[in-house]
Amino acid sequence: MKTRAAVAFEKAKPLVIADVDLEGPRAGEVLVEVKATGICHTDDFTISGADPEGLFPAIMGHEGAGIVVDVGSSFRPSIDPDLFSLFATLAPESTHEEVEAALWAEIEKVQQEGVTESELAKAIKQTRAQFAYSSESVTYQAYWLGFAEIVTSLEWLAGWEEQLTRVTSADVQRVAQTWFARDKQTAGWYVPNDDANEEYEEEDGEDDE
Repeated sequence: MKTRAAVAFEKAKPLVIADVDLEGPRAGEVLVEVKATGICHTDDFTISGADPEGLFPAIMGHEGAGIVVDVGSSFRPSIDPDLFSLFATLAPESTHEEVEAALWAEIEKVQQEGVTESELAKAIKQTRAQFAYSSESVTYQAYWLGFAEIVTSLEWLAGWEEQLTRVTSADVQRVAQTWFARDKQTAGWYVPNDDANEEYEEEDGEDDE
């Protein structure tokens, strides 16, 4: 998708408002519509060029606040049936009801319309990249060999990328219709307990004394 950002193209140069391409969230990530942000000391240090690890171009302003507009998911193969999880982190002004309703709206959209070819291509690209990153070391290569032998077979490991590229929009829609029905889901909310936090802080303070 396209969005706009204040980009540092070179060190010690003013930020430039530019259009940038933004990928969707990967596993364990959410996409947030930023409503307010600022430049902190770390950003300023990088922009100045004094940071030896600073890379350009770069988008600053990592201390922001906004509203969750996209979510992540997680799933891994196993011998026994396992869970496919969807999750979102709420912004302070969001409610659990709003975010859960938004999640269901996206699920039902996939059930009714499937996904576009570009969305599918992006998901396949991200999955291949994640696997490549998780196979860089000898340790993780051994992990995948052991994992495949226990869960399925080494033939599955050798041919999984070809199987991945065969996934179609119709496949995604069929799975969503079959397994993502409301009567097959469990929804949970993490709700802060202010009383418990205050009690914990009091106990922590007593320990410090």
